[in-house]
Amino acid sequence: MKAAVIKTLAVATLAAFAGAAAHGQEVQRCAVYNWKPGDIIPLKATMYMHTSVTLPEESQDVLWAAKEMWETEFIKNRIFTKPLSNTEQGKETTITAVGMSGNSYEFRVVRVPRGKLASHCLIVTTSGAMVNRANWESRDSQHMAQVQALTAQIARLQADKVAADREGERKTREALKLYRAAVNSNYEWSGAEGWYAGGGSVVEAVHDDGRMTYVKLKHDNFGLMSILGEIDGKQEILEAKYEPSTRTYTINGIFPRFKMRAGNSELTISRKGA
Repeated sequence: MKAAVIKTLAVATLAAFAGAAAHGQEVQRCAVYNWKPGDIIPLKATMYMHTSVTLPEESQDVLWAAKEMWETEFIKNRIFTKPLSNTEQGKETTITAVGMSGNSYEFRVVRVPRGKLASHCLIVTTSGAMVNRANWESRDSQHMAQVQALTAQIARLQADKVAADREGERKTREALKLYRAAVNSNYEWSGAEGWYAGGGSVVEAVHDDGRMTYVKLKHDNFGLMSILGEIDGKQEILEAKYEPSTRTYTINGIFPRFKMRAGNSELTISRKGA
């Protein structure tokens, strides 16, 4: 059915030219476009008329956009298209025809008023040699070789990444050993007053890493504490921050003795051997 319709369109077009010539009318000619690979061919079409395209080779397939607003048919090396809608959304479409050689012919089709259509047919020619099957298969082989080379390169990069990750893990373990060697947990706390009495129930652990002092509480229900220590012989509030998720105070610096205070309650923490 599709082939019969297209054949009828082609015959009707030829008959119209023949009739015009027989009556002495000027015979219009189809537009010609000399195609090169990568070209986007401009094409115009108007309502109620098919615009035909003749390709330099037969098509394997023809694809087009906005199918509800454009009608497109093809057979062998001929394409017929026409707009079905006057709406703004249907003003233009694109057509891609894939030839038997593997060449792709790209069209940008624009709907125009009938008076603006100089010719309703286009003949696509090419001055270069058509890509044949042998060349196409050669391209496939080259592409496969490129894919294989890229795959090998990716495998090498992944192996390098694994080696780098292992080296990073080794350095991390060494740094952790050095950190643990520098950690001092030799602290004690006493002299608790107020509800800190029996201070073992308040502090879970204390340690320092040579730069910072860390005090971990057993519970997170003691309220925000102020921390006081001696700096240059004067008792001052120490710079510290509290992390609720770990119940830990981080104090900037290390001190032989400091106090943790909340309201009237107070706890003294001492660094042994200081």
